[in-house]
Amino acid sequence: HDVLPKHTSWATLSWTSGAVASTPDDLAGIVRGIRDATLVSAAGKANMLPAVPVKGSNGETAVGMGLFRFEFSGRKFIAHEGLFIGSQAFAGWDEDDGTIIIVIGNRSTFKMDEIVSRLSAAIRKAD
Repeated sequence: HDVLPKHTSWATLSWTSGAVASTPDDLAGIVRGIRDATLVSAAGKANMLPAVPVKGSNGETAVGMGLFRFEFSGRKFIAHEGLFIGSQAFAGWDEDDGTIIIVIGNRSTFKMDEIVSRLSAAIRKAD
């Protein structure tokens, strides 16, 4: 059953991708609130955390309700990754040390695993 009007562009489907205008600071605040269970309750966070094992094409190893577990270069991250025509974003935290990493790009072709791995390594090195 097609629910779209007859002459609707696929580009109008962005509302299903979030369609939120936000900054890296905005996303970091949301991630921090989920990580620390201040934006959602501890029970809500527990429901969101990835518990179902998967083998995703982008490094996902488990899926939850809106959150995924990614493994890049031996590091595990809890995050949400989004992709829409011409843009891509990653917002999450390192499971071991809690470091929040936000990546927003105006291309949908870059390799998120490489960027997150390099950022994570640079942050650990700086500490």
